[in-house]
Amino acid sequence: MKGPYKIAGIVLAIMMIVLCLAACSKQGPAVSGGSGGSGFTSSDSVYASYDLSQPLTIYLYMVGGTPNDIDEVMAKANEEYFKPILNTTVEIAFISWGDISTKYALVLAGGEDVDLVFTAPWNYYEQESNKGSFLELTEDFRAKWLPQTQKDMPLVAWLQMLTKGKIYAASQMVSQSDGYKFVVIRDDLRTKYGLPEPTDWDSLENYLFTVAAREPSIQAYAAAASTAEVFAVYNQYRDVQTADYTFAWDGKGRREPAADELTYYYLTDYYRDYALEMKEWFEKGVWSKNVMNNTVTAQDSFIQGKGGSVFWNTSVFEIGRSMEKNGVGAAGWYDLTADKPVRLAGYSNNAFGVASASKNPERAALVLDLMKTNLKLNTLLQGGVEGKHYLDLGDGTRDKGPSAEDYPWNGWAWALNHPDALKDAAKDSPQRWKDIQANIDGRTWEPLIDGFRFDSSSLTNEWAVISALVEEYSASFGCGVFGGDTLNKIEEFQGKLRAAGIDKITQEYRRQYADFVAKYGGK
Repeated sequence: MKGPYKIAGIVLAIMMIVLCLAACSKQGPAVSGGSGGSGFTSSDSVYASYDLSQPLTIYLYMVGGTPNDIDEVMAKANEEYFKPILNTTVEIAFISWGDISTKYALVLAGGEDVDLVFTAPWNYYEQESNKGSFLELTEDFRAKWLPQTQKDMPLVAWLQMLTKGKIYAASQMVSQSDGYKFVVIRDDLRTKYGLPEPTDWDSLENYLFTVAAREPSIQAYAAAASTAEVFAVYNQYRDVQTADYTFAWDGKGRREPAADELTYYYLTDYYRDYALEMKEWFEKGVWSKNVMNNTVTAQDSFIQGKGGSVFWNTSVFEIGRSMEKNGVGAAGWYDLTADKPVRLAGYSNNAFGVASASKNPERAALVLDLMKTNLKLNTLLQGGVEGKHYLDLGDGTRDKGPSAEDYPWNGWAWALNHPDALKDAAKDSPQRWKDIQANIDGRTWEPLIDGFRFDSSSLTNEWAVISALVEEYSASFGCGVFGGDTLNKIEEFQGKLRAAGIDKITQEYRRQYADFVAKYGGK
């Protein structure tokens, strides 16, 4: 997941060409787009030719936490942009992280007014697209109702949204490394107990186990029914790479996989070892015994002084600073895998789709087009009110405003990320964090497999059963609550996966990927 919050990445031109060719193998009809890059232009006059005489309300759904000042920002966006340009009012609602698995599909089903919905490969994009939950964004539809996005969006960005040869969402316009994870800890506690800096998995465990044993009022990691972010760091530590978040290979040294080594993640030794690690963390009290019922996020617990660590992407910096401002303690930021490649997540990791249940899909698309390409509106949605939530320093960079915490930059509009957005001047960033960020730039990697799209249409029933099994077991393994029965439960889980047809799916996945490599691997 995603979830969410990022560093800008650079897509090498040659890799973009390869990805374009790769995705075209699955695309069916032709796909066109713009050249991308900076210097995008937006002209509101493009909308003058549309019949916008009827005032409408467009309902947008996002996932994650709700910024404190969202109402103020949306009121300003409506009065200054949506109403005068499109005769439209936009209302936004948030589906909390804890409610995504139950509420997201219900929203798309049309139980409530819905027009635009956040989506991503990690947030049910393929599943919901295949169910018909999103409107197909055909070439003609994009040209007419997403006119400026179609002109500006890099071709490879559209191609990465292909599923079964069709496009159902418009992604962000920059490729980023949001899948790479860091950790922020209570450095004051580390110093208190004379512990070394956590520079690898073992030294991190040393810190967590010490806090768990000696700080009874603090959860070393305040997990809330999930350890997905810990899982991501563990994969980095073990050099595990995944395709489609499901099939794994040993990616040491930026190595592309051979087809026959791609293995369903939950059948690997990596996953067994991870489940056993989490069992140990649970037994040593790294998180609460009531972890499966905890609804307070690890981030909030850390900021409030009730948690000792947070695993996440670059958002850990702001989380650490918020904790310090609350007077809780001192933050320490660490990259546990500083010698590992930083894999770019591509464009598709954040997107908005038009819900099939939308009563006004064309107007919804125009709203999306305006949000993505009008840089002034985009900046408002990303950063809030200038002078209050952020400061424009006049040189293409920004600093925090006096009320930045009430509307953090890029706190929710990830799918609207724009290449010409103001860059963070990082004036108040500790040198430690600047060094971590600088180290990332030389390690980015976008493997060929990221251009591969698996066609699972002939395996829909098998996937449905397997997804249900993963939903049933994975959180409990991740939180270690099976305890001494973990190995037995792993065998039980894997047996059910095989009975449901995972070997058949793996065989087909490998076959399609082998064909893809044979066709485009030498390009």
